Amino acid sequence: MDTRFLLLVVSTLATSACAHAGGDIFGASRWPSCLGSICFSDRLPDAKEALARLGGSMLNRSSSEDVHCFSSEGRILAVSVDGGAAAYVSVVEISSKPICKNGSITRERLASWTTREGLAIGAPLSKVLQVYGKPNAVELGVDTLKWEEASKRRIELDEDSILIYGPVSPDVLFQASIHIRSGSVEGIALSNTE
Repeated sequence: MDTRFLLLVVSTLATSACAHAGGDIFGASRWPSCLGSICFSDRLPDAKEALARLGGSMLNRSSSEDVHCFSSEGRILAVSVDGGAAAYVSVVEISSKPICKNGSITRERLASWTTREGLAIGAPLSKVLQVYGKPNAVELGVDTLKWEEASKRRIELDEDSILIYGPVSPDVLFQASIHIRSGSVEGIALSNTE
């Protein structure tokens, strides 16, 4: 086989893979990969950096997983840290409703936190679908339905549902969840369950 042909094939596949990955670990789908200053890109977010920006610290870590809560401007932010000494952010979630207890007040303006694409708490469902397209699945109470099944049943998404972007399987590593209540975004969570 001609070496130039092989090089062309490998180069094309690599370019295609990079374009597919979109430069972040969430892949080619239009999933949110950043929330405020915390991004899941080509590497996992460093917990010390993320917590320092928020006014928290990792001193006296008592377990391999900790949840740090912050609040400001009517928003609650939960940052889950995992990984022991090489600590990384495994979940970041922002909500207009209480999602954790004993939070610290942060100087960070959480009301201005959005995804990289500009989705914020309070945005209408139509904006979510415009920006990210159809989710991979919809969680309704205890049921999780693939998007196609939810569409067939003509399920109303605007009451109380969670739109799931990313693989829907027990082995999922990266996922974005957008909580919809009364037709607008109530919460956004990005997670890496590595």
